[in-house]
Amino acid sequence: MDFNVVIRIPDSYELLDLQINRKRHVLRLLKGMYGTKQRGYLWNKEFKGTLVSIGFKQAVSDPGLFRIQQNGSELLITLYVNDILIATDDEDLRKWVENQLVMRYKVKFLGEIHTLLGSVISYDLKGGRASFQQTSYLESIGQRYQLENTKYRTPLEAGIQLPAEAAKSTVEQYQSLLGAATEAHWTALRRLTGYLVNTSKLELRYTAGKANLIEAWVDASHLSEGAYGVSGHAVFVGGNLVSWRSRKQKTVALSSMEAEVNALVDVVKEVMWLRELLTDLGVSGIKTVIHEDNQAAIASSKNAIVNDRTRHMLGKTTFIREAMKECNIE
Repeated sequence: MDFNVVIRIPDSYELLDLQINRKRHVLRLLKGMYGTKQRGYLWNKEFKGTLVSIGFKQAVSDPGLFRIQQNGSELLITLYVNDILIATDDEDLRKWVENQLVMRYKVKFLGEIHTLLGSVISYDLKGGRASFQQTSYLESIGQRYQLENTKYRTPLEAGIQLPAEAAKSTVEQYQSLLGAATEAHWTALRRLTGYLVNTSKLELRYTAGKANLIEAWVDASHLSEGAYGVSGHAVFVGGNLVSWRSRKQKTVALSSMEAEVNALVDVVKEVMWLRELLTDLGVSGIKTVIHEDNQAAIASSKNAIVNDRTRHMLGKTTFIREAMKECNIE
């Protein structure tokens, strides 16, 4: 531990020193145990120190990503809590790294990856293809909530408006999914879950392409969630979908242009991060294109438009213009 943490002596803890009194003495933690706030930080600090000591560099874009280059080959490691993924095309380098880890930690190597965080991964290395699907995970959810036979073809009803307040349910299933929300939200969530179960065999497919090409599509609706608009974007790298989002905007947009500017801010931040990530992976000459259909928002992204209708969002439009210039975004 990086500072003192003391605990009461558990009743089930066997005391080998008879001089210790359960009521008058406490224990001091020497390591970051499960449940302590510092555990994740301490483990990441420890693992990072190990990797850096053997030649890895930590990514700027993601503290859980590490890269090493040796004799013209490279190897990537990603860390998620205590799950470690290794990617390389050099078997000798892989074995060397694995031996370095075995010397320091109790590690269990599971071979080629086929499942990860509820996803089943299939790939064809020679053909340059990979796919991700969550059929088993979604089917288990369907069985748990009796949604196996639903036939929903869309996630939500067209034009649905969910009320902010309504009678609350105390049903255990309802609480496990939603917590304290309305019956209308529960009905909508059941439909959404049913749609996922009905489409559980669909998968994300990826093919080897130009990793230095980022394309993003962005759109927004004005006043679709009460007084708030909704932003949506999809980002592709080398023709493969890697990032997507649809969410209610946090501020009230006074015009359709402002709603589009809010959405542009979100997608610009996302592509800036992806550019940094690709740079960490050794990709150079990155080209970025954002597709936007609102002419007023496009104009504000190219030139400063200052009047009584736009000056309140000058900070956002300035951020967009500077980011586009700095990152060469089209």
